[in-house]
Amino acid sequence: AKLLAESSALLFPSLIEGFGLVILESFEQKRPILVSDIAPMSDIIENNKTGITIPPHDEKKWADLVNSLEKLGVGIPVIPGVLPITNVKQLNRMAELTGASIPEKIVKKINSVSENDVSKVGIEIATEFCENLLKLGAPGLHFYTMNVSSSMIEIVRNLNIAK
Repeated sequence: AKLLAESSALLFPSLIEGFGLVILESFEQKRPILVSDIAPMSDIIENNKTGITIPPHDEKKWADLVNSLEKLGVGIPVIPGVLPITNVKQLNRMAELTGASIPEKIVKKINSVSENDVSKVGIEIATEFCENLLKLGAPGLHFYTMNVSSSMIEIVRNLNIAK
């Protein structure tokens, strides 16, 4: 509670959440709340009234979020998280658990290849997503690897940002 009291906002970009107790604590502290647009968080937060929700697969919405934060006077860097698609079962399970929809363009790309090529297409999708985020001014990228770092390494190589 002390850390939350000292913060200027709560940014909660979780893709899987049973119940966001920290959201209720943020209400108590009267802090701006920014969450992924997935259940149950989007059931608690009323977008642009009690907080800001953002779809987890939309880089333009990320840029809108940053602009909204600036209008609220929150001057913290917002680093987007990226979870590369490595297999169809994991993708579908994540969508099922979160209630998030998978954008149609991603579904089409993934369904157009064999299971063996899903990771390769996932890397292409994530690379394009990251390129767009960086063009929109992202100060960095946070990769969720799910203990499989090979996709992330390939994306970093594709972006030519390894140092």
